[in-house]
Amino acid sequence: MYIRNNNNNNNNVIKHKKLQVQAVATLTSVATASGQSFVKHLSNVLKLLSQLLQLTDENLLDLRAAATQCLGAVAAAVGREQYGPHLEKYHQLVMSGVQLNSPSLRESTFIYFSELAGLMKSDLLELDSFEDMFALCLTTITDDDGLMVKFPDDGFGETAPRGFLAAQDKIDKEIAEEDAQEEMKLKELDDDELRQLIAEAGDDEEFEDDDYDDDEQEDNELISQTVGIHLGHFLLFVVVLFHVLLIIITNILI
Repeated sequence: MYIRNNNNNNNNVIKHKKLQVQAVATLTSVATASGQSFVKHLSNVLKLLSQLLQLTDENLLDLRAAATQCLGAVAAAVGREQYGPHLEKYHQLVMSGVQLNSPSLRESTFIYFSELAGLMKSDLLELDSFEDMFALCLTTITDDDGLMVKFPDDGFGETAPRGFLAAQDKIDKEIAEEDAQEEMKLKELDDDELRQLIAEAGDDEEFEDDDYDDDEQEDNELISQTVGIHLGHFLLFVVVLFHVLLIIITNILI
């Protein structure tokens, strides 16, 4: 599946990479939907992921990120008993990617952590790398550059944490309701009102052409606000993960 570019053709790499990322995303969805029945494919899929989880070319880190998220989905699907024997090897591969400068890989690593926490429960604390995982969470929360917010949809919607999906569904529903209301208003306009609306829209377009720079700045501010909202959702997810881990630690100490 992973195609090496022997001719140093960057365009060819990008073309194949996009296709491969989508293929891995599909594999992630299949694993999530299949559950325990995915066990019969576990060996072959892990061999594939093993290759992808060792990619270091910066042009292919999105593919590695997709593989990281896929690994978490596969582990959750087949269960701890089946994934357990492979845990150490593949967890090390995931952790080796933490030092790479890739926000998308960092994001996928958190999703993998979440799946792993659900799989291992309190035994997560026994991993040699648990302190590194926890430190990574703390570092990311205080570092705005540690996360990458993707919009529009990056193709991983079906396997994203439920909190993300619920928030996105709420936003989509609100937008759909607003669009429906605007459409109803337009249908209720008579001919004269419709012509006036069109004329006003033409005047507004001329005004926008004269003040393009101001509008561009406003658009950038709106984008920044949107990114901030999505970033807040992701940080909330990380904080909730911390809360779960702290509860586990407290129960063990007691």
